[in-house]
Amino acid sequence: MSTRTHPYYGEGPPCIFTRLRDLSAKCLQTTISYVHEDQEEMHDSITPISSCGQIIDLRNQIKQQLTDMKTDLQIRGLSKDMADGPLNISLTMAFQPLETEMCSMKNKEIAIARMQSFDALLNSLHQDHEQNSSILAVISHTVDICKMIQAVQSFCVLLQSNRILEEKLASVRKSRMEVRLLQQELFKKVKITEERKNKLQEIEMKTQVVGKENMDTVANKVIIIQEIFQRCILSTHTDWSEDPHLTRLLLKMKDSPFQ
Repeated sequence: MSTRTHPYYGEGPPCIFTRLRDLSAKCLQTTISYVHEDQEEMHDSITPISSCGQIIDLRNQIKQQLTDMKTDLQIRGLSKDMADGPLNISLTMAFQPLETEMCSMKNKEIAIARMQSFDALLNSLHQDHEQNSSILAVISHTVDICKMIQAVQSFCVLLQSNRILEEKLASVRKSRMEVRLLQQELFKKVKITEERKNKLQEIEMKTQVVGKENMDTVANKVIIIQEIFQRCILSTHTDWSEDPHLTRLLLKMKDSPFQ
């Protein structure tokens, strides 16, 4: 079968190869976007394997140096907690960018290998037309896999966004619950304050009533005593006008005892 008579061929590459290249490029961009926000241009001169190996070596060296520092601190007599705390933080701060870079380099390696495989298949199709049907079947399967990868990645992004929304919703619910508990406590305090205020008012009213009753009782007793005293003086036929002290006392008794 000649290239021009094949339904997938024109003067340029087959349509399925164009679809494969587009899907590979989209998978590459989607994969790299998980690691870096800024997309980097890929060149043929990139050597991802050696770069990734250097990153792994650097990671191992940092880990070994931090382990040596930890051992040295323990030998000097520091406790295990004091030695582990800062070093664990250092390990985390050192490994996070390295792990991110390693993931980025591995993704780039996969993308470059995919593009190299595409070029090799394209050259094989141009050179050997007898294996066109089998190669095209493999490419069609690859296209389907790329579509599945895109669908899975989109689904993962959706799951991640849903997880973030669920966490925010849980945080909002927790905040609302805390506000409700605080509100209930405030209501209890206000209720207790009102009850205490009412009790104080009742006590004041009772105190005023009892005090008034006591004052009336004392006043009545004083009046009775005054009348008895006046009658005693009058019954003795004493000339109280000649005694200044007795005169003042009798004049005072004419007035109210509480004026």
